[in-house]
Amino acid sequence: QTGAFKITRDKDDVQAELREGLEVLIENDIDLIIVEYFRNVVEMEWAIELALSYKKPIAATMCIGPKGDAAGVPPEECAVRMAKAGAPIIGINCLFDPFIALETISKMKKGLDEAGLSVHLMCQPLGYKLLMEAAMAGFTFQNFLMLWSQDKLQ
Repeated sequence: QTGAFKITRDKDDVQAELREGLEVLIENDIDLIIVEYFRNVVEMEWAIELALSYKKPIAATMCIGPKGDAAGVPPEECAVRMAKAGAPIIGINCLFDPFIALETISKMKKGLDEAGLSVHLMCQPLGYKLLMEAAMAGFTFQNFLMLWSQDKLQ
């Protein structure tokens, strides 16, 4: 996700910020562009559009759970919108543990099936169990490690 989306929600600003980050990768002839960790499907659609302009294979994963994106767009709709934006590989990434991630990706698959769309699905869950409420409140792996190390030091 970009700072521009948080501040202006302007497509040109968002794509300019993403373009700046992609330039060094494109100059070094990467094989695959992964646009990931977006919490809002609108920003993801803009990221997919930009990534496709480089004529490289892309994968797009969102930072969402079973309740959908930050604006409340359900996972089923996020999946359909990502596929319609042109991403051949879509999915979710590391906000939740494998169980919640599978629940979310299942909803995405259902949305794609209902829309008659077929893309590859990708899932990158956390390697530990995390309560959905904790993740939605912004609890991260770094928080987990900090709390764990404090407990070990006492």
